[in-house]
Amino acid sequence: MQSELKFVQAWDIETTGQRLQGADKMFAVGSATLEVDMSTGAVRQVASGRWVLEINPNASKPWAHVWAEGGYDQRCWTEFWSKHADILDKLMKDTPAGRRFNDDAAMAASIAEHIAWTEKAFGDGIVRVYDTIGFDVTEIGNLLERHGHPSIFLVRKGWPCATSYLDDVRRAALDIDPLGTTTAAQRELRRQHDAAALPAGLSHTHDPADDAASIAWKWVHYRGIVAAKLASPVRN
Repeated sequence: MQSELKFVQAWDIETTGQRLQGADKMFAVGSATLEVDMSTGAVRQVASGRWVLEINPNASKPWAHVWAEGGYDQRCWTEFWSKHADILDKLMKDTPAGRRFNDDAAMAASIAEHIAWTEKAFGDGIVRVYDTIGFDVTEIGNLLERHGHPSIFLVRKGWPCATSYLDDVRRAALDIDPLGTTTAAQRELRRQHDAAALPAGLSHTHDPADDAASIAWKWVHYRGIVAAKLASPVRN
């Protein structure tokens, strides 16, 4: 019997701050697609991508100067990116030249091309998953539509794609009330499961390609727990 394959595609972004309709920039986007063999439970990564807007080409300027010169969110620099300047350097220096861009339009076109390719390669039944609803995915959708491409919420044929929010699946798996406040024990259980979900060598690094892969693997892990619960006999 042929294996039944499903595909899970996750996305993540990095920004200079939250005012993306103002001065701030979405300067890096990451994606990862996992193949899930429903008959065996085997999971493997079959596609990935990282796209970088060159806000500091080759990391040639001091990052604090780039933030000030661009009018970017100073708090975002001081409280976050100043502690992860090595990741900023990596994104600007190590991303392949074909995935580094001088403007939003070129980056959007490349992202749209990747989405179209994955739908052709893996089918338009891909489930797209995110660890935020109102920021990462929304801003990717805004970027694509602003430059004439279909929204990330649509498959190329023009109808809505399947989407899922990681924390909803995680809460369902761990029996955490989505309207309730998490306890210390629940947060520790979440930490343990998040760690167990990731394959060796993968972690949340703030490189959006790594973070997208982390989101995808966590989603598959928690979805497996939910599926097992649904398959179990109901007990009174």
